[in-house]
Amino acid sequence: MGDMVNLAARLEGANKPYGTYLMISETTLAELGGAVEVRELDLVAVKGKDKAVRVFEVLDLKGQADPALVATARKFEEALALYRARKFTEAKAMFSELGDDPPSSSMSKRCTYFETEPPADGRDGVWHMKEK
Repeated sequence: MGDMVNLAARLEGANKPYGTYLMISETTLAELGGAVEVRELDLVAVKGKDKAVRVFEVLDLKGQADPALVATARKFEEALALYRARKFTEAKAMFSELGDDPPSSSMSKRCTYFETEPPADGRDGVWHMKEK
């Protein structure tokens, strides 16, 4: 069991702030060998860990996801690239265009925060989860 089970439990809890139902790590995604359609959500360090993990929302089996959902996921990932480039105003605008999409709403709020409280120079882009 150990570390991977601990990470899985932390990721299960991490769904709540993103408004998602099934979140997996980059390692799990690689093990699935392209069998699922995903949306990259973020780079997070879960509580109790310093090392960041790239996380993804599972949308559906490959080829079975709603095309509108896949389009939203790709647009989200474009906004995520702006966020990582510290272009918070532009990222927020793009996240906001996605309407009532819960992960986009979550990231839009984070962009609003960083517009008024910019992260320190050299910030690694990792979101540090405070709760389990």
